[in-house]
Amino acid sequence: MRIVIIGAGAAGLTLASNIRNTDNKSEIIIFTDSEYIAYSPVQSH
Repeated sequence: MRIVIIGAGAAGLTLASNIRNTDNKSEIIIFTDSEYIAYSPVQSH
C-alpha cells in the first residue's frame, strides 16, 4: 500500500510515525512545501 501525507508539520510526522509503528510494509510519502521539516511556528493574534 502507498500512503501519501500532505504536510510535514507535527501532525503529518506524528501520523507517519503512528502508521509505521503498526505497518512496516507500506510506503509512506510525505509532501511539504516548507523549507524546514516539523517546523511549527507560534500563532499570534
